[in-house]
Amino acid sequence: MTVSDAILIPFQPRSVDLWAGVEIGALVAEARAVNELKAYAVINAADAQGRDNDDAIAALGTIDGVEVLSAVIVRRKAFPNAFTAGLSVTEQHPQDPKAVAELLSIVDALYAQQVDNDYQDAIRKAG
Repeated sequence: MTVSDAILIPFQPRSVDLWAGVEIGALVAEARAVNELKAYAVINAADAQGRDNDDAIAALGTIDGVEVLSAVIVRRKAFPNAFTAGLSVTEQHPQDPKAVAELLSIVDALYAQQVDNDYQDAIRKAG
């Protein structure tokens, strides 16, 4: 973390995973003593339905210094199948359109956050 510009921290929408958020927030704070690190949390292996995903996003929002992405990755067979083949879901055939859309939504959200953060940093430095 001390040499990264940004990190993506995956959390399953389960209490045990979310409890680790406080410790992860502390690790991010330690790394920031050395590096201006951007930290993003994302729900991974989300449920296809129910409130657990929304509750998990709300819980992650309480972690100091970690931004929560609203995009989620739902638990789908396409992800472990692609991993087993050494591929991304965007590379495997046949493609699972929902899995591809979810992965690309994470990429888009990270890119948008990074562009916004860079813009805000530039304004602070210029002002």
